[in-house]
Amino acid sequence: MTLETYSILLNTTIGVLIIGYGIWLRNVFQHQIKAKDATIETKDAEISRLRGETAPSIADAYAKMRAHAESMTADVTDLTQNLDASRKTQPQFFLLMEIGALDEVLEHMKSLVGPGPTPAMPLDKAFAETFGFVVEQIEQRGARWRELNAEFRQGG
Repeated sequence: MTLETYSILLNTTIGVLIIGYGIWLRNVFQHQIKAKDATIETKDAEISRLRGETAPSIADAYAKMRAHAESMTADVTDLTQNLDASRKTQPQFFLLMEIGALDEVLEHMKSLVGPGPTPAMPLDKAFAETFGFVVEQIEQRGARWRELNAEFRQGG
């Protein structure tokens, strides 16, 4: 065998190997593309299944929550209207409730202060103003209650 023969044989072998490698590489790529497509189809099917399962439950939960909110709104509206009507027909009762609440606040504030301020223990200015405001509110509501009670007793 001569050098030309070896050269032709070597070039032919390299060409065959390159063609074989190209065919093998094409098959590998096709297999990877098929695997990728199968994975995407599986994930799409799973996403569709999850959407199908959760969408109705979300819609049901929203409908229940909306119905509950509408029911609560109607209840609050009814209670507010009833309270307003009661406040107009029985103002003495509501003034007594307000006086009672303010009296409880006053008693709590007195318990924080103790028996009373002394020169050695002056009240904080904001606390003193609040204390005075509560006492003033009790006196105003008490006076109004006495007026309404007097009118009620007189039959007017």
